[in-house]
Amino acid sequence: MIPYCRDADFRSWRTPGYLVGVLSQSDSYRCMRRRARRFTTCSEKALQAMKPSAIFINTGRGATVNEEALIKALQEGWIAHAALDVLEKEPPSHNNPMLAWRTSR
Repeated sequence: MIPYCRDADFRSWRTPGYLVGVLSQSDSYRCMRRRARRFTTCSEKALQAMKPSAIFINTGRGATVNEEALIKALQEGWIAHAALDVLEKEPPSHNNPMLAWRTSR
């Protein structure tokens, strides 16, 4: 994932703190990775950095989102909304806690 920034040096997004800085000023975060080997795309640290009014959107595949951290972020008000195209495990089990989040508050 490379965040869009005017005049950005695209190598700089990998520096420590860059993503957190971008997310703290963003109204939304859209994750579009096709796959991930670990939870690097959307971690608890990334969710905590977002505005309380922010929207998280995941159209990525595989384990790109730490679902436990996302549930915590929604429950504790770190972010306002989440829209998910896929879950960590597909098809999801009937007791997946993400399935309980049907509508916005």
